[in-house]
Amino acid sequence: MTRLATVLFSCLSVCVLSLAFVAPNFANPPTPPKPPQVVPEKAPSPAAPAKGKEEAEPPPPPAGTPTSIPASAPTSKPAVVHFLTPQQADKLQETINKSQPGDTILLRAGIYRYKKGIQIHNIQKLNLEGQGEVWIIVEDLYDDVLQIKDSSDIKIRFLKARHARPLGQFNCEGAVIRAISSQRIWVDHCELNGSGAVGIRTYDVSDLIATNNFIHHNTLAAFMIMQSRWIAIHNNTIVNNGSSIYSLGNASIRMNKNVVANNTGNNTWSNAFTRQILGD
Repeated sequence: MTRLATVLFSCLSVCVLSLAFVAPNFANPPTPPKPPQVVPEKAPSPAAPAKGKEEAEPPPPPAGTPTSIPASAPTSKPAVVHFLTPQQADKLQETINKSQPGDTILLRAGIYRYKKGIQIHNIQKLNLEGQGEVWIIVEDLYDDVLQIKDSSDIKIRFLKARHARPLGQFNCEGAVIRAISSQRIWVDHCELNGSGAVGIRTYDVSDLIATNNFIHHNTLAAFMIMQSRWIAIHNNTIVNNGSSIYSLGNASIRMNKNVVANNTGNNTWSNAFTRQILGD
């Protein structure tokens, strides 16, 4: 009996020890591992609703088309060609005054009569041309037939000009063409008849070119060049004037290939050396 009790006690002890090794520790339970962090994906933005017909975007412009107007885009009016006839002679001065840079005034063949001379004042880039035989005739002997003042880039071509009743000798008549305080003047293929004291007269002018003109019977001189520079007189016929040229206080006057004959007066030059070589 005692032996049996001893065996049973031993078996019970083994069972208790076994349970101690496998029984959970309720007082200090183990910390469970943290689950992996899952980052939610960003939901896509909702698509913009399709535009209706009124809101549809316009098609792209053709290649090379400017998408904006440059800040320096010109605002001046484009050049215009004006046609006048002798019946519209009274419109010439108004047309000159209203001209835009680059304009051309074409005078149809005929006679344009005026009491006072034509003025080109404060004008830039104007072409005044005749078509066929065009005469500009001014009654006032003491007025210039055509006066250019404070202007630039003026072309006078294919015109004939004179006073209505010229004097037989120099008596302070106006010039046929006078240029004052201007630059880049071209007088070409004109006939400047001796109705004036001077065919072409300049004061304070730079870059005047006279080409292919017939300048005759002017009572004082064909040319009077004063206080001017860079004057070119080329391929003109200069005959029967008081003198061919009167020059005073100028720089660089060039004359070549002109026909100069029967001018009765003496040429006047602005410096002693020129006078010594070419005469007074």
